[in-house]
Amino acid sequence: MSRQRLNSVLSENEQNLDKVWEWYLFQGSLIGEEAVRTLEALLAGLPPSSPRYFAKTKDEINMLFDEQRHEL
Repeated sequence: MSRQRLNSVLSENEQNLDKVWEWYLFQGSLIGEEAVRTLEALLAGLPPSSPRYFAKTKDEINMLFDEQRHEL
């Protein structure tokens, strides 16, 4: 679908695809930063930064973040 065609079917609020792309990149960055922070803490033997990571292995944490990236 061309950008012009897309603009004709989207509302004014939805037409700024650049903002959507910025949001997407920002969210991906946040996922990556949280993954690094969480795995570094795990490798250093520190407690997890969030209860959602408690008692998870490195592989389970990697899978969790992979699922988040896929969902995004």
